Amino acid sequence: MAGDASHTFGIESAREWGGSAEATIGRTDAGDAPDWDCTLPEPPPPRTAPEPPPVRASMAPRLPPPIDPFLERQMQQQLAPLAEVPPPEREQREKGFVLFHAMPGSLVSAVIHLLLFLLLSLYVARDPDRGAKLVSLSVVDSEDDGRAEEFEELIVDMPPVVASEALEAAPDQAFWDDVLLAAPEIAHPEVVVPALETATLQPDVESLPSASRPGKDPGFTVGGDARGGLALRGERRQQALTQGATVESENAVQLALQWLVRHQRDDGSWCFNQQLGDHDCAGCRCSVPGPYVDALHGATGMVLLALLGAGHTQLQGEYREEVSAGLRYLIQQQASDGSLMDPSGNMYSHGLATLALCEALAMTRDQYQQPVTAMPRWGEPAAAANDSDGAGAERRGRPADGYLLDFAFDATVPVTLPALTRAAQEAITFIERAQHPAGGGWRYRPRQPGDTSVVGWQLMALKSAYLAGLEVDPKVAAKAVRFLDFVSEDRVGSCYGYTYGNKRPYLEKNAPITATTPIGLLCRMYTGWERRRPGLSHGVERLNFWARPGKGLYYYYYATQVMHHYGGPPWEKWNGFMRDYLVHTQSHEGSELGSWSLDGHHDEAGRLYCTALAAMTLEVYYRYSPIYGNATISAKGKVRLDE
Repeated sequence: MAGDASHTFGIESAREWGGSAEATIGRTDAGDAPDWDCTLPEPPPPRTAPEPPPVRASMAPRLPPPIDPFLERQMQQQLAPLAEVPPPEREQREKGFVLFHAMPGSLVSAVIHLLLFLLLSLYVARDPDRGAKLVSLSVVDSEDDGRAEEFEELIVDMPPVVASEALEAAPDQAFWDDVLLAAPEIAHPEVVVPALETATLQPDVESLPSASRPGKDPGFTVGGDARGGLALRGERRQQALTQGATVESENAVQLALQWLVRHQRDDGSWCFNQQLGDHDCAGCRCSVPGPYVDALHGATGMVLLALLGAGHTQLQGEYREEVSAGLRYLIQQQASDGSLMDPSGNMYSHGLATLALCEALAMTRDQYQQPVTAMPRWGEPAAAANDSDGAGAERRGRPADGYLLDFAFDATVPVTLPALTRAAQEAITFIERAQHPAGGGWRYRPRQPGDTSVVGWQLMALKSAYLAGLEVDPKVAAKAVRFLDFVSEDRVGSCYGYTYGNKRPYLEKNAPITATTPIGLLCRMYTGWERRRPGLSHGVERLNFWARPGKGLYYYYYATQVMHHYGGPPWEKWNGFMRDYLVHTQSHEGSELGSWSLDGHHDEAGRLYCTALAAMTLEVYYRYSPIYGNATISAKGKVRLDE
């Protein structure tokens, strides 16, 4: 029964859930008598769609409560005044009606475009150099289906464009000073052209030679003595001992000059290879001969500069005959165009030889009409120690005595004033023609782009020519200043390169430098820089920082001149180092007595080269007068610069 009940329940359930089950007749097992009615009940009526659930009270629509008559009357009384006020939209429409409805759209557009046209015309008229512009205006009516009524175009002829012309710098030295101090970019020398008349400061009239002032002023600054910076050579010992020299340093100069004179060749020349040619150093075994055997003009000019620096000229002094022979050699070897370059061709030699001719002329121009006497050195007898019997003069083909301008003298002077003047002037003219036309420098061959080393010798020659009363083109010095600007390594000009400069905004004081830096600084001094110039003061600090052995005599020669001209404590510090260094490195043995052979940069040029440069360096006390003032001795025995 339980199983049948379950079976029956299953059928009903199927029908209830929409199933299709057949009616099943219940069976009974055999032997079981049925004790109930086996008739099946009637099927239930078909089901209809389920009725929706009853609406909850919270979801049923609610009718508003009845309005209180009193509140209704009160609300109507509050709304009655507001009904008489017109809506704000109507007021805004009435205000904008005149502008947007009463006025046509085309007129509105015309007014707006007219205002724009006036603004454009004012903008164009503000810059007359640009000329008028072409303006086209059109007015479009918003209600005209896009049809436009164009205004007539305003067409004005464009004014002609005037090409800008390069303006030359005004002749104002302060202008160039301010530009340099403001650290501008220094352009290529082919573009920057400073005013020729103001590239340099001019010397005082009293500092020029009275009887030999040139017709043009090339703009060189010189020392303040009666002969433009060379007069101190006649007072050598007094000047040396009061400006920082010692007895040992002066003795070193004397020994150096004796060694140089012993190696003069029979034709009056010198050679960087001191062993070549016939000279008075019998069986010369002096070591370290120079390799430049063809640079005879350069070697002769360099040794003559050392002799002239100590006050020995072709007219007076212990070595007047040796100076005369050297000058005559240069005059005889000069080419028809004024060139003194060696056979190998080199502007170094021409600059050195020209400088020697000009210094000799500047020192003796006023003395050619005076009696010539032999002034012995340090009060010694008139006869030279190395040529007491006049054999040297006869060996060189000159008489032992002669006459000059009706005055008797006790030694021959083979170089006359006209010959010396003509040779020096032609050599200066050659330098002017050999300058690079655009860059303003000089190099090995004429008109090549310059390098600072060659430029230094040419500028020194031009400066000495000015002192000697020769004609010097002022444009040459101005172009050289352009070259110095080009090779500057920093913007203030305290450091200089060889053929170009990087022009850095700033350069450390301990940055490595070569001889080109003191060369550039000395050229700046002679072409007008004042002592207070920042580039000059910074450059002096650089030189003092590198005051140490091994820099080379070429470096020392130029740096010593810069420090001597600058004066003051920097000169005192430099002088103490340089003087003692040269005194202790001089040779004191055998035939090399009095010479130098160092191992610095360029010192491989040989013993004669080193000896001549070392002697000129120790002669700095009287070789040139200080440019920026008179160096005197203080009460404590130190050098003081009176500015």
